[in-house]
Amino acid sequence: MQNYTQMKRKGAFPSNANRAVVIDTETTGLLNDDEIVEIAGVEVVDYKTTGLQYQSYIKTNRPMNEDARRVHHITDEMISKGRSIELALKNFLKFVGDACVIAHNAAFDIKLVNSELKKYLPGSSPISLKRVYCTQQMYQEIYPDAQISNMNVACERLGIDTSERVFHGALIDSKLCAELFIALHKVNLARIKGKNLMAQLKAQKKLPTALGERKRAPSVLSVLPMLSAPAVPSVPPVASALPVDSISTMPSVEPPPLCSLIDTCCIVFAPT
Repeated sequence: MQNYTQMKRKGAFPSNANRAVVIDTETTGLLNDDEIVEIAGVEVVDYKTTGLQYQSYIKTNRPMNEDARRVHHITDEMISKGRSIELALKNFLKFVGDACVIAHNAAFDIKLVNSELKKYLPGSSPISLKRVYCTQQMYQEIYPDAQISNMNVACERLGIDTSERVFHGALIDSKLCAELFIALHKVNLARIKGKNLMAQLKAQKKLPTALGERKRAPSVLSVLPMLSAPAVPSVPPVASALPVDSISTMPSVEPPPLCSLIDTCCIVFAPT
């Protein structure tokens, strides 16, 4: 049995993510026994979006909780035109394949998907937590000072435009989470590079090590190349009439380099 309450691992970043699928779900409510009404995924290869995406609305007989409806604005008409949960899950598993699975607050989505798989596709294998990574944990690892780590806050800190996210939606949230995943990966690489540079300078005795020395050590940012960050392209708006079950393409978006967005906490508070 998989323990969803202990998903946090040492090193929240995947060591190898040649292909990843960033996913999100929307549900009939906020309780553990609620059902999925929308599921989506966006493909990322070598930390770049490919334009390939999956999205499906799902039929359900469970009444929609009004609090949930106010969050995602999914109507009964949209659900009535959706696929069956069995077909939607089969297509979703084909799309994901053996890729790493990325989500924001991943424990919620993966627990829900695996619960639906057990209920409606009993012969299928659950998504293993060993290949699941959470962008919320990545963000908290890089910015341990952050008091709030929801999607909007994390994107805003990294300069990702969220203006198209008027309401929650599995597809729009998957796209934003994919941008966040790529941006966090770049920041993490710069953090590792900074630590390595500091270690090299110290080994070459170019950095003072004793507290009593008068010369101040240069900051990590002074030895990192500073790149100006062009404006981040906005996330394409979700069409008002999305296909109920589609694998489609979207323009490939590569977020800008983020060296200029890195603050000192990336180095000072880096886990050892």
